[in-house]
Amino acid sequence: FSTNSVLEGKSFQTPVIQVTQPLQSLLTELVENETPHIFCTKALIYLAFSQLLQIGRLISVNSPLDDTFRKAVLYIMEHYKENLTLKRVSTAVGVTPVHLSRMFGQKTDFCFTELVNIVRLQEACYLLQNSTLSVSNIAFEAGFGSIRNFNRIFEKFFHSTPKQFRVGEFSSG
Repeated sequence: FSTNSVLEGKSFQTPVIQVTQPLQSLLTELVENETPHIFCTKALIYLAFSQLLQIGRLISVNSPLDDTFRKAVLYIMEHYKENLTLKRVSTAVGVTPVHLSRMFGQKTDFCFTELVNIVRLQEACYLLQNSTLSVSNIAFEAGFGSIRNFNRIFEKFFHSTPKQFRVGEFSSG
C-alpha cells in the first residue's frame, strides 16, 4: 500500500503532526521500500520531533517551570538563525543559564546545543530539498556560523553530506 492511499481524504481526529511534503516523501519512502535508508528513518524522526516541538504538545503546562521551558523552546524556534547561546535564551525567558540547562536535561533527551542544531537542521533540510541556494548559503540561512560547522553537524546527525542529501545519496550507516 502507499501512504497516498492511506492518507488521501482522511485526517486524524485529533491532529498532532501536519503532514508536510518532506514528511510525506519520507513516509512514502518508509512504506514503499522494503529496506528504506536509515537516513530516511532518522529524518522522519527529526521532522516529527521538530513539528511536535513547534506545536508544543510535548510540554506540559502545569507549572511555571513548564511554561519557562516552553518559552525557551519557542524562543529557539523563532531565533535559530541568530547566534544563540544558553545565556541569551535564559535571559530572554528570565532564568539563569544553569537553571535552563537543567530544564533541558530533565525535560528532553537533548542538551541546549543539540536542540538548536535540530531546529537549524530542519530548516537546512527543507532548503536543500526546496531551493536552489548553494550549500554555503543554506548553512548561513539556517543559522550555522560556518560551512565547516554545518557540514560537521549535518554528517553527525544524518551520516550524509548536505550535497548527498540534496541529490538523494544517503549513507545507510
